[in-house]
Amino acid sequence: MASFQESESGDPGAPGPHSIIGQVLESGVLRVVFHWRGDRFGHRIEHQISGQWRAVVASLEGSPDEAWPPSPALQTLHIERRATGPVALLVGKAGTSHWSASIEPLSDQAGFQFDIACRVQQPPWQLGSTYQSPPTGGRPIVDITATSQEALCELAAHEQSTVVRIRPLELPAERRSTIRWRYRAIPHAAAYSPG
Repeated sequence: MASFQESESGDPGAPGPHSIIGQVLESGVLRVVFHWRGDRFGHRIEHQISGQWRAVVASLEGSPDEAWPPSPALQTLHIERRATGPVALLVGKAGTSHWSASIEPLSDQAGFQFDIACRVQQPPWQLGSTYQSPPTGGRPIVDITATSQEALCELAAHEQSTVVRIRPLELPAERRSTIRWRYRAIPHAAAYSPG
């Protein structure tokens, strides 16, 4: 069952999203926790084990001077409550490009559907969503998979971490175009625990 939690901290009259410290979407044993990192929202996916939430992957964000960051630069977050459940809607900008994202709990199982788009004004040299997780001894806790034929999910395991990157298969040569990629995050079957 999907749910939404929100908490605010700091000066409630302060401008900008820095006054929001915790926005959460839940779906079964998984949840997405949004947090402000420098000049944009990042997020992490947490898994519930024995009643405790544990971060299993976190988005890798770029810096303010990167025109093509490793993950979308998203500066505004709004949780919309729909009849089917809550949906996180995000928008943002880096360089001359504009990003948008929607993240919603899956209706048929624990997990989330991510739908990302970038409107570019010049040909990009990289686009995608990048996550990092601690090493898990070869057993993933969350499966992140591309859900469209236009995207590719790449995995790189290192000693200290595992990096997952979802990227569009092709980057257009046109100066102005919109590029979209979609993916899901679900509990890995071997790691599933109702908590």
